Amino acid sequence: MDRTFQSKVDRRYWLVIGVSSLLLLYFFWVHCLWLTVLMAAAVIFEIEMLVHTRYVVTSGGELKIESGRFIPNLVISVGTIRSVRRTCSRSLFSPALSSDCLEIEYGEEGKKKKVCVSPKNQDTFVQSLLKLNAKIRKDDR
Repeated sequence: MDRTFQSKVDRRYWLVIGVSSLLLLYFFWVHCLWLTVLMAAAVIFEIEMLVHTRYVVTSGGELKIESGRFIPNLVISVGTIRSVRRTCSRSLFSPALSSDCLEIEYGEEGKKKKVCVSPKNQDTFVQSLLKLNAKIRKDDR
């Protein structure tokens, strides 16, 4: 059975949405069309990520990372995950809407990749991954 984990959202992300929305209203008020359109696109993108960011651990042994309709989904085979560690990410462009996140290292020996995710219940998320791949190193720094 598939397990779905919603992303944790921290104040920083809400602040970004709030500032973008205020800028959108300001540019609309002063009749600056191209900045209004640009900010409207940014607000739509931010809200899309807010509503649709989730992590699905499938019974078929995959981790699906979904971040909205404008960003392609990432599918990782749980068998290729090497480690999971707690970290504090400051990137606005990761599929983590909170700075309190997990860094997942995956891939083959020569092609290691990393992605940060921020599920609401991190312990249950890691346990779901460990059920499918007991070789995952768990680092609790």
